[in-house]
Amino acid sequence: MAFTITKEEGIFRDFAFDVEGKELEQAYRTILNELKANAEVDGFRKGKAPEWIIKSKFKNYILEALVEDFAKKAYESAKEMGFDVMDIKINLENSKFSEKEMKLTMEGYIEIFPVIESDKLKDLEGVELEIPSFELKDEMVEEAIKYALEDKATLEPKEGPIEEDDYVVIDYTVVDKQDGEKVNQKLSGVLKELGLREDLYKEILGKKEQDVVKLENVPIQETEDENAPKVDIEAKIESVKKKVYPELTDELAKELNLGENVQEARENIKKRLQTYLEGKKEEAKIDALTKYLLEEYKDITEVSRTEAIRIANLVYEEELNRLNNMFDLSSFDEETLKVIEKSAYDKSVKEGITSAKTRSIFVSYAKKFGIEVTDEDIKKYIDEQVEAYKDMLPEHQKDEESLKRLRENIENYFLREDRKSVLIKDILASKAMDKLLEMVKFKENTSLKEENVE
Repeated sequence: MAFTITKEEGIFRDFAFDVEGKELEQAYRTILNELKANAEVDGFRKGKAPEWIIKSKFKNYILEALVEDFAKKAYESAKEMGFDVMDIKINLENSKFSEKEMKLTMEGYIEIFPVIESDKLKDLEGVELEIPSFELKDEMVEEAIKYALEDKATLEPKEGPIEEDDYVVIDYTVVDKQDGEKVNQKLSGVLKELGLREDLYKEILGKKEQDVVKLENVPIQETEDENAPKVDIEAKIESVKKKVYPELTDELAKELNLGENVQEARENIKKRLQTYLEGKKEEAKIDALTKYLLEEYKDITEVSRTEAIRIANLVYEEELNRLNNMFDLSSFDEETLKVIEKSAYDKSVKEGITSAKTRSIFVSYAKKFGIEVTDEDIKKYIDEQVEAYKDMLPEHQKDEESLKRLRENIENYFLREDRKSVLIKDILASKAMDKLLEMVKFKENTSLKEENVE
């Protein structure tokens, strides 16, 4: 077997893969014998057609079957040559098989994982990045206490302006400007949790019960697409109620397992919030580092297509599920659904490309630092996946035998040949990121908005 690169272009490599000898002959005879025994040919009983007719009639099928048999060998040969293969495609039209020479020639291309050359990677030692301040504030403690008392809260009518924490009932109507089709539904819940489009949300803030908010000739969904269908939106605020929380007492603190008394409950809540804020601080560091690296290497355009598509597919599915939970998508007409799906698609493609590029940068640094993935790293990765999935299982499926099957299934999935390379890159990227986080200096800036701190 001979694997030869015939052309290089970016992260793609055209190749020719020649197979000869007994292994090919054996595969050929196996395919031919199966056809002779099972193929149906006009004018002959099953299994009685002459071999020369079988060869002629099923020539293309035989080539496809041989290519399928040896595609993995081509992949393995590329790996042995040192290529970090993300994907392999065989061009059947350019592939050929000669029985006389007993030779199979396969042509196609491989996609390799893009890595930035080490000498082009910036030394981040001492680089200073700003992050928001995650200082524990008294109002955070009060909000956490409210959250703990949520089930004890009562709703009381409110006459004043609507605030984000108010409970509202909205009669929501959307009218398609093109065909006049109308969709109406009731929305109820805490205003900031309803998932309203931003322009409508801002209009409702400060309004009062029985007020009507109108948005005219706006895109069906917040999008930059100028061709998106336009709609009129009307939101009548049918009722506004304010949540009233009881005072935290020693009895309630015990009942809610917050502590033995109010003082202890507050101290416990502060500790939990501090842990939460520390986690948010680490997320902010990762976000700042990632944004810095993406800006630093913005001129590097090569991105793994396979990786971007894999991530985009996940994001696309999550986005459609999110939208379907907010609105009953089945109530929209086909044209509107196309716009919604395109918006979700555009978002997923953008995130897929960004995430793929980010991973490429981190993996490049991993190679620069000489980071390697050990068996212990893989075991830890699998353990984390098992714990994550275990938390989603009902209690009756957490017995020893069920958990053993869960681990086996996760190992079989992540350690598959096509999946293991993704796992290894996940670990490499994570280890490189940890090292870079240690090298960079982070400065807390109180003027920066503390996003996602609620």
